[in-house]
Amino acid sequence: MGVTLFSCIPRNPSLTHDQFKDIYENEHVPLLHQLFGETMPPVFKRTYIDSTQPTVLGRRVEFDLFTELVFEDDEAMNAMAAKWADPKVTEPCMASQRRFTSEEGERVVKVGEVRQ
Repeated sequence: MGVTLFSCIPRNPSLTHDQFKDIYENEHVPLLHQLFGETMPPVFKRTYIDSTQPTVLGRRVEFDLFTELVFEDDEAMNAMAAKWADPKVTEPCMASQRRFTSEEGERVVKVGEVRQ
């Protein structure tokens, strides 16, 4: 079984949902592949919210994008984390993020137990 990370990414309020998606898909994702190379996980799933529904079940939707990264194991995840520690990776990645995300920024969690 692999190691899964979920991230929740809010849109910069100065962007429309379509602008946010365009920057993320056409600028940020290629940059991630360039910077992280072979350490990118085999699964990098991106799920965008329905921007026509700003509230769901009476609650405000706080994120515009959920990503799921699935690594083969902890070693593979740690290899990507080691690259993140390099300012040559971190600085351009963070500069890119500042273009599309809000002040609160991205939230990342490592998935533990999953039940159905």
